[in-house]
Amino acid sequence: MDNPVYAGFIRWGKQQNWSKERRKGTTNEFILVKGTHDPIISEELWERTKELRKDKKAPEKHQNMHYLLSGLAKCPECGASMVSQRISRKRKDGSKVWYRYYCCSQWANKKAVCKPNLIKANLLEQQVVERIMSFVKNPNLPEILAKRLGKSTDIKELEKKLKSIEAKIKKLKADEDKYYEYLVDDKKLKILKEEKVLEKISEINKEMEQLEREKENLSTQIDTIRNNTLNIEKITNMLQNFEAIFNNALADKQKELLHTLIKEIRIKKTDKPEERLAEEIILHFSEIDLMKFGKEEEGQKPFEVTYDTVPH
Repeated sequence: MDNPVYAGFIRWGKQQNWSKERRKGTTNEFILVKGTHDPIISEELWERTKELRKDKKAPEKHQNMHYLLSGLAKCPECGASMVSQRISRKRKDGSKVWYRYYCCSQWANKKAVCKPNLIKANLLEQQVVERIMSFVKNPNLPEILAKRLGKSTDIKELEKKLKSIEAKIKKLKADEDKYYEYLVDDKKLKILKEEKVLEKISEINKEMEQLEREKENLSTQIDTIRNNTLNIEKITNMLQNFEAIFNNALADKQKELLHTLIKEIRIKKTDKPEERLAEEIILHFSEIDLMKFGKEEEGQKPFEVTYDTVPH
């Protein structure tokens, strides 16, 4: 239908250097003149047909879509990670509009193991981000993290127990040395027989082994609490600056921030995609569930998603 002959025209000079180039010598710089033959279609229809064919030949442009929660959301049916899925719809003018979803990775890879269990990406991302922002803005965040990460444990009491154990070990070592002296002193062996001395040394060794294990456990607990204290400060600082960093970051960085913070998102099981939202949002560092956080820590109503502000 691109041939101008159908509209009553004759084209000159479209093929150049035919003897060498053949069909490769096609050019758009040609002469178009009105022919003497009768046209098959009108010039207007021919022009419209050319434009339509040009539109169809144009490569389809996909929007650059980002998925902030890929891999974090878990399929409500099989528990596998959920991955990105985009679905197109045709507008009345023939153009396409693309919608972002998350779907079960098992279904995406094998198509038969599970169902797609589609989740509207914009709804889930809005819910998760809003919940995180509510969490990081909590004025009691340092105390909450300290409680969750074990800072509230009385380290002084543990240190007191450790010193007591170390004192007992020191005394037992002194007793052990005393009994070894008996073994090389004939006069003392007359007072306490060798078998009895060896029995006492064995008892002391067993008691010291037990105390050494207790000492090691206490030392580990104390070190863990001290390290947690430092970690709490770092985590608190990161969370208190999260909103500013997130809002000024590009999509790739936003995704990285969310994956650093969130361990997994457990999705409500329902047949309606618009109702498939987070039931649990579990954080990496403390196993805090953000969906229960409001009730447990703040005494507030559970979090609710606002649908009226979600773009369609």
